[in-house]
Amino acid sequence: MKSSRTFLPTLLFLLCAGTVGAEEPTLESLRKDLALRYFEADSHLALVKYQHDHGHRLLAFTISEHVRRRLFEREVFDSAFRQVFLGRARVEHGPGAEARLKAELKKDPESFETVNALANIYLVRSDWAAAEAMIRTECALKPAEYELVATLADVLESQDRRAEAEQVRDAFLERFPESEDTYLHRISQVWGQPLQAEALLKQALKKLPQSGLLFFQQAVLLQKRDELERAAATFARAAELAPDSSHVQGWTGRFFLKVREDEEKALHYYLNAYFLDPHFYDTEHAEWRVRKLNGAAGRRAFQGLSKTAAGIRAALAHENNVTVLFALEHLSENWAPKLQDALLPLLGHDVVRIRWRSMMLLAQHGDNSFDRRLKQLLEHRDLRVRGLAAYATVQRWGERSFVHIRSMLRHEAQLIRYDAISALALYGGDAGKEILREHLTREAHSNLKEVIEASLSPETKPTP
Repeated sequence: MKSSRTFLPTLLFLLCAGTVGAEEPTLESLRKDLALRYFEADSHLALVKYQHDHGHRLLAFTISEHVRRRLFEREVFDSAFRQVFLGRARVEHGPGAEARLKAELKKDPESFETVNALANIYLVRSDWAAAEAMIRTECALKPAEYELVATLADVLESQDRRAEAEQVRDAFLERFPESEDTYLHRISQVWGQPLQAEALLKQALKKLPQSGLLFFQQAVLLQKRDELERAAATFARAAELAPDSSHVQGWTGRFFLKVREDEEKALHYYLNAYFLDPHFYDTEHAEWRVRKLNGAAGRRAFQGLSKTAAGIRAALAHENNVTVLFALEHLSENWAPKLQDALLPLLGHDVVRIRWRSMMLLAQHGDNSFDRRLKQLLEHRDLRVRGLAAYATVQRWGERSFVHIRSMLRHEAQLIRYDAISALALYGGDAGKEILREHLTREAHSNLKEVIEASLSPETKPTP
């Protein structure tokens, strides 16, 4: 029997949150919220969305990948991504959710959102009979929505009712003979016969001239015929008309990467695909394609700047975070005291690796003037910078830093407490561990308790 996870994308896609006319948060407020609620995924994804919406898509991608890969499990990340970045409602599964939704349904039996939420609960439980009942109600409320029909057919197949599943699909195709989904189904049936597929596509596009999915199919046929100029224009048109399809965006990116060898366009479409579905896969994951393409561009930019001190300074301020990281790596091997001041702005960068490497370079190589600056950083208005200063403070000042670190352990911001704990564990020696043992009895947050316990374990060495 199929896992209920098979059906979640469809149901989650259809369960959309209403828009709220709230004032847009500022970048400063988002960074503060991230520090205050460091262990809540939505605080990180809100920053991702802000940077994306303000045109900094590669920066947004890098932040998102750090959050996805290092901070949260997939289920937690995906839930936050859907809610914050895609604007979809949080799916309820907790105790009492079913009873509350049933009560709401009695008051309003035609509420699609309520029926959809109940269907999702039953799918997660693999309660196929209950799920089927809810999805049939959804189909009645939105009969022209093929995604619902497809989900119903999947549920029927999971109960070994394959004939009924086919009947459900066929009934939709007969009822809506000129729908986009019907045309796509018919085209798929003759895909191995290019002339028939092309004729059917031509007919379909006359009826539905704004269908990105149909244009995408046409582009694929053109590529097969080696009409690459027309295929390129048609792929681009398909992507323009289907901005919410990760499949169209991602495979358009693949065409421009593999066939046209146009890395700039490929990167554009792969980013589109990623921000629709961070797990998109087209023989490689979109995130890996973006990482490689942007990495190559960042390396080229650094190589063009790496010959002079002025060039290194420019690389440290570069918009491509990979270029910045190359510059920081260069400084780790070729420290230049006159570039110390260029690292200070990077302590507030939104890429964690850039913040961390900048602070470590300053901690290891900074002159006496940095110690005076460090006192200011411990009171910085950006809580992320303030937390980061803990590492340099403990490294450079030893036990003289503990008065500051004890204060940080009492701070309301989760990130500041995390950084203070990690700084003591990494650089505080035995005296630092004694402070952690004391703090363990007072720390209220379960994640931070786990960090302390791991740092005190002889088998574990904490990492920042």
